[in-house]
Amino acid sequence: MPNESAMTIETDGRKAWRNKQGQRHRLDGPAIEDADGSKEWYQKGQLHRTDGPAIEHADGTKYWCQKGQLHRTDGPAVERADGTKEWSVNGRRATAILSVRQNDATKKQYVETYAQAYEMMCENLRNEICSWVEELK
Repeated sequence: MPNESAMTIETDGRKAWRNKQGQRHRLDGPAIEDADGSKEWYQKGQLHRTDGPAIEHADGTKYWCQKGQLHRTDGPAVERADGTKEWSVNGRRATAILSVRQNDATKKQYVETYAQAYEMMCENLRNEICSWVEELK
């Protein structure tokens, strides 16, 4: 079967799943599991996960990636342990970076910044779709 992966224990103690080509690859779970609990999902050597973050660090930081690029359309592509959030679509970072900490951010600031990031993501997605349409002509 072409999607088979084999697990090995690397010298630093982490578990890694690789396909026959030696690429990090696993379809039924993370392809990398660190001793501290951090996990990374890979397919064919690229960070990729469609049902959650592709990287989950033990400190709570999360990265959403598809095909090796930061990508998320339904929320921030990066959620750091300190509350910082970053938006990105197809590897293109939105201009708004939001630090949401309970002590120093108001709901109004969050809504305004999120709205800006959302508009940027929509514009990026619209441009991507338009380029696909042109390629299909």
